[in-house]
Amino acid sequence: MFRFRFVVVLVCSFTLLFGPAVAQQPSSPPISASALLQQSLAAQLGNTQISDATLTGTVRRIAGSDDESGTVSVKAVRL
Repeated sequence: MFRFRFVVVLVCSFTLLFGPAVAQQPSSPPISASALLQQSLAAQLGNTQISDATLTGTVRRIAGSDDESGTVSVKAVRL
């Protein structure tokens, strides 16, 4: 259980730091950075229970003359 929580927190933290630079943001009300950091800290300290996480965005890969783009969705579910 600790390993799952650690992986989810790590993925969420990475997404919070680098996601806005590469991901397309959904049309939902904006959430403040301080609120997201507080939620992340609470998860790292074990003060909150995470049951699942879904990360979505757009990706682009350029390799030589190949230029491909698409959408990505990553789901982590606690069993």
